[in-house]
Amino acid sequence: MTVVSSGNTITFAGDGVQTFFDFNFRIYRAEDLCAVLRNSESTEERLVLGTDFNILSGVGSDSGGRVQYPVNGTPLPVGQSITLYREIAYTQELELVDNDPFSAQLLNEAFDRGVMRDQQLQEQVDRALKYDISTPDAERLTPQEMVQTISNARDEAVSAHSGAIEAEENARVMLGDALSAQSGSEAARDRALLAQSAAEEARDSAIEISLGDLSSLRSSSPVLSAPAEALEGTTVSIVITDHTDDGISSYEINTFGFGAASITGNTISWVLETSAVDVTKAIEVTRRRRGELYSDPTVHRLLIRHVAVQDGPTIAFADSVDGYPGASVDSEGVHTPAYSTPAENTLQIVSAKPEIVVVNGKLVVLDGSTESVLKLAMLVAAGDVLITDQGECFVASVEASSNPAITLLDTFAGTVDNGLRLHAPYSPGGLQFTPTENCTVDTVTLKAGLSVNADAQCSAAIFSDNNGVPGANLSGYGPVVAPVANQFCEMSVPAVELTAGTKYWAIVQNTGTGYTAFWNDRDATSPLSYRDYQADNIGAWGMKVVSTSTDEYAATLTTPLPSAPITAYISPFWKSISVDAATTSTNFVTPTEVTEGDIIRVPEKDFSAGPVTLLPKEEAFGSITAANLGSVRNTFIDKESRLTAGRTITHVGTKSVTSAQPSISLYIVKRGSDGKFTPVVRLDTSLTQANNQPQYFELVTPFVVPDTDEYYLGVHFASSSYWWSDTHNAWLITGQTAVDTAYTATDNPGYVAVGCKYLAYDYAVDTTAADLLTAPTVAAIKQPDFALKVGAGAIGEYIGPQEALKLDGGIVQLHEDIDTFPNGSAARTLVDLSRKIPNEATVSKFLWNSGNSAGGGYNQTIKMKIVKQTAANTFDVVVDQTIDCAGREGNVYHSDDLVTPYTIPETGDYYVAIYVQGTTPYFSFWSMTAGENANLDGADMTGTGNTTTSSAYVFAIGWEELGSSSTTSVVTKGGSSVKDKILKAGGLHKTLLFDGVEKEVSAVSEIVSQGGPEIIADQGTFIHSTADPNHTTPNPLTQLLENTTTFWSTNDVGPAIVNTGYVGSQFAEDTTVYGFYLRHWGTADIANNSMTSVMVQESTDGIKWTDVEQITITELGLNLGQYTLTTPRTGKFMRLLAKADSLCVNCSWAVSYLRWFGLETTYTTTIVPAVELPQVPSSVAIPDRCTLTPANYAYALDGEDLKVRGTEIALENNPALTRLAMSVNGEGVIFKRGKIYIKEKP
Repeated sequence: MTVVSSGNTITFAGDGVQTFFDFNFRIYRAEDLCAVLRNSESTEERLVLGTDFNILSGVGSDSGGRVQYPVNGTPLPVGQSITLYREIAYTQELELVDNDPFSAQLLNEAFDRGVMRDQQLQEQVDRALKYDISTPDAERLTPQEMVQTISNARDEAVSAHSGAIEAEENARVMLGDALSAQSGSEAARDRALLAQSAAEEARDSAIEISLGDLSSLRSSSPVLSAPAEALEGTTVSIVITDHTDDGISSYEINTFGFGAASITGNTISWVLETSAVDVTKAIEVTRRRRGELYSDPTVHRLLIRHVAVQDGPTIAFADSVDGYPGASVDSEGVHTPAYSTPAENTLQIVSAKPEIVVVNGKLVVLDGSTESVLKLAMLVAAGDVLITDQGECFVASVEASSNPAITLLDTFAGTVDNGLRLHAPYSPGGLQFTPTENCTVDTVTLKAGLSVNADAQCSAAIFSDNNGVPGANLSGYGPVVAPVANQFCEMSVPAVELTAGTKYWAIVQNTGTGYTAFWNDRDATSPLSYRDYQADNIGAWGMKVVSTSTDEYAATLTTPLPSAPITAYISPFWKSISVDAATTSTNFVTPTEVTEGDIIRVPEKDFSAGPVTLLPKEEAFGSITAANLGSVRNTFIDKESRLTAGRTITHVGTKSVTSAQPSISLYIVKRGSDGKFTPVVRLDTSLTQANNQPQYFELVTPFVVPDTDEYYLGVHFASSSYWWSDTHNAWLITGQTAVDTAYTATDNPGYVAVGCKYLAYDYAVDTTAADLLTAPTVAAIKQPDFALKVGAGAIGEYIGPQEALKLDGGIVQLHEDIDTFPNGSAARTLVDLSRKIPNEATVSKFLWNSGNSAGGGYNQTIKMKIVKQTAANTFDVVVDQTIDCAGREGNVYHSDDLVTPYTIPETGDYYVAIYVQGTTPYFSFWSMTAGENANLDGADMTGTGNTTTSSAYVFAIGWEELGSSSTTSVVTKGGSSVKDKILKAGGLHKTLLFDGVEKEVSAVSEIVSQGGPEIIADQGTFIHSTADPNHTTPNPLTQLLENTTTFWSTNDVGPAIVNTGYVGSQFAEDTTVYGFYLRHWGTADIANNSMTSVMVQESTDGIKWTDVEQITITELGLNLGQYTLTTPRTGKFMRLLAKADSLCVNCSWAVSYLRWFGLETTYTTTIVPAVELPQVPSSVAIPDRCTLTPANYAYALDGEDLKVRGTEIALENNPALTRLAMSVNGEGVIFKRGKIYIKEKP
């Protein structure tokens, strides 16, 4: 090699954070690199390699390397600096022997080290005092000559002083001009004294010089005024504050090779170079005055920023495992990006560099880990690449072990029945316990009494201790279970970590309507018991509390780390892949799909995959294990057997339960958009294997699964025989042998066992070019889909992923959260008032859903209607259409055309309604969070003047509107504005996706209209007055409308509640409220937990409240009431204050449902394409505007955080480009915060 760089030192200023420092010059040996620490008092301390600092990389590298300082302790603080420099020993170690082989490498190294020593000496010479090279020899005084010159000057000064004194004496003798003579004499004397002083000083300096001290001959060091930091590529002005324009002073400036500097007057202009990272550089200024030695140099250190803004307006993400505010992850693992708001950049952004802190993949490193084997609390796989604080490593193998569960409490000893009686609803009881070690609770077990009510239910939770009684609910209650008489009742508990030596309570509550009794233990030594907040009320009773068992994994590494790591992550850049036993050093075989050019990592090296050969094989699909007997002739289609598009199916199969060998037909069927099934492959055969043995049959022609539609597996029994069940639910085609026609299927409560074989492949990769020495046993493939994506735009412009827009018209599904409620039991007409049909909309279809997924709940005739509200609870029917539901599938929406489409008039309130007969089997109600519904119980609503009551239940019904889009004008509707998202004035993005094709948009307009009441999406945080401790957990803001068993209630009772009891919301932001829905808990009797009136109050801080208006409560007990404010209110705090005139003396105020509502707002947006579309689009979307991806990535562990940063992305030259956003794409990559480093155009 050659030595082309003259640098051999680099200095870094401390910032209190950085512990890794990069040097940019070559060293041959670790001992060639030295370091000194300079403290705030300019005192230097030489650091010791291996003790004070470590070399992490770079020995023998032309480009330098990295050191860590300190090895332990606090990072280099602000005000201190570290200098790294090369120091070569003054020795020559190369010995050349005659006739020995000639080593060019050793000779080059010897020459290089000689040059490095020259550079080392030159650096020292540069710091010595020197005459100018042009100084004549005659002016170059020896120290002896300088001392003699100064001594002569002093003697002359002394003589002058004597003369002055003599002159003064003569002046006194002279009487004629005494005063004048005296004045002159004194002036002469003063000059002589000054000369004498200068001469004495010069003599003393000369003596010091003769003794070797030259400081008195030096010029004073210049005083500099300069900024502490600056941007790369700019010019920095440095002022010499003590500059004197005396004609004999000049300055020498050294920038140490970084940029160039010039001086004009007292100002130095330093033109900075660019840098790939933030870096500290120094400028050195030395003063020279004629006749004096050079001054000591003044050094100013400057932090040169690589970017214009850091930690500024581009900080876009919060420190939360959820990502940033409003973060969501789509099916492809892409995080919705945040904007660079609230701040906007005032200058054009010319480049971006994204960075994230990864959340997932962090491993818990347990005690006992070594540099070769990591003990981990979570499973890793052989081939996983780990990033640790000791460097990267490769997992060779993993061995699992388990730490058994711990019994924390066990008081099963006695046999006395019914010691603990839990009364419904929500009467709690439990025992206190203290764990002896840190653990996580798993289960709580009790034994039920000799008799248990049929409707008894219970669940368990872990509470803190509050002075001998249960405190806060730490875990929340687990799943509800039904106790069985005289048997143990085991209840799982949501995971909660417990601390050794701390008291806790295991609490069980009854959630059913009948009481539950449990066995009493009566052991005097048992821990403190509790029931219904009465301490030690019943003595001890039988309970068992068990901690969660924990797993531990020992990961053996392919190569040891320098020492045992503390922090470790699974690398997001690499994914472990299986290595087949057939792998050799030249042929890498894996079942993971690999394409030529993919980067594969093995312990030996990284390499690029060579040509890939496919090795076909067959794999089975389907879990055909368990089986039950049956005796029906039906066709069953496995709901969970959907076939993967692109697979080649070679076999289909099922199995027999006993020794029977029935005739069967095996199918591959296509499911249409109407829910009907059409066979595409049929194979008639008989089973020959018996006794639960799976059997596959080869297809005459392999079937390639298309990438459109849905395809499933099915089986038909040709004669009365057996059918098989597994964990997969089925669709049932009753009594049919499916042929080449479409069949309607119903849900089947049983199961079916079917399977198939499909063609799969191993991938054989030619690794000849990789030149591997051995056959690898573990491997990882570089993640091709990992990406930090950046979007760029103008102020206020939407930057984000693709967002679908809702076209005007189309399906209006009022209720998508279709969680079923028990079947109805009477005929009724129900009007859904939660959404009004827009005026002037043309209704073309009715939508309905039976709400029954188990079959049989939809085989009846219904009527769908459009009704007009003429008065409160009064309706006229304007459209009435009968629909036959027989054979229609449950748990999905069905649509039926109106015989004649109906256009809603310009004025009036119109709604959709449904009539069900109430005959067996019943239609199901749906449990929704929507508002009031009108109910005509037991009758079909017809004609005019139908009077209804309110209903707590709703059906899942809706309608479809005719759209208003054309090829030149596309109309969308939604609940929020999208106009500026689509086309922002002055923005950079002007396209939309029409049917998936990106086309330019020329204009966008929008109309805003308001309709009926709409539940506010974010109900805020529940606020309330002092509550009954039995009912602090239920929250009326989150309870379902139909939930009549949970409620919140005041701690006060009777008249004490008035003007003290309240419930309300603290909204996340200012919210406009038009009214509220309220339902009490109890009966319709006012004396039971209801309130006759409430005062609506508002507040700006949640402390001082202002009355808005008093509302009379008309719906008592379980009836839901809707109440509208006279004037809408906007704010962050709203509440209802109790204002009843009288209450039951012993009753509290109990609320089971509270919802604030606003008015439904509709935004109708008209989009004009720049060029007419070929057809009216069926879909429209804002395209992905986060498409900029870095060319490469780097990672670094920063304490406990794993930071991943992309390389710099150059952006287009556009003055409007002032806003950025970021998203993350990668399998399983979730992050908690991130930023985009930017560079602005000056």
